[in-house]
Amino acid sequence: PVGCRRQCRAYDRSRRPTGPPGRGPDYLRPDRDDHRRASDLRLGFPRFPRSQVEEWTPQMLSLDRLHAFSVKKGCYPGQEVVARTHFLGQAKRGLVRLRCTRASGLDEVFAAGAPVGRIVCAAGDEALAIMPLELPQAALTGDGAPCTVLPLLSGLAR
Repeated sequence: PVGCRRQCRAYDRSRRPTGPPGRGPDYLRPDRDDHRRASDLRLGFPRFPRSQVEEWTPQMLSLDRLHAFSVKKGCYPGQEVVARTHFLGQAKRGLVRLRCTRASGLDEVFAAGAPVGRIVCAAGDEALAIMPLELPQAALTGDGAPCTVLPLLSGLAR
């Protein structure tokens, strides 16, 4: 019925969060987005652009520790590769949390001058990088600045 649709639309509009004129809802403010991105990064929950979706497997992103995918059921693109990696061997690369100066502008992580990892996402002075599970003993750098390995927080782990 038409009347029901009008009531539902009015109800939906009344429940939308609003903020000061011109600023929009509070949760859409850029400073809130930076805070959320940094929080996700500390927990090891990567956020990256669509252009990188096909580059990483769930194991490389360490999503297995979050139980974020299933190897036994479902049908999704890349399922065979994910299941094969799970059942036949181990992933050789995983997600590592780093603290680097100017982390937001970095693309790669180096050890002894050789590239060893790639930055997936960054916020402030912290970043998540895909790196070998057996980290090199040499000091890690990004654009000449030293990088320190930090532990992923376990708040999202199940």
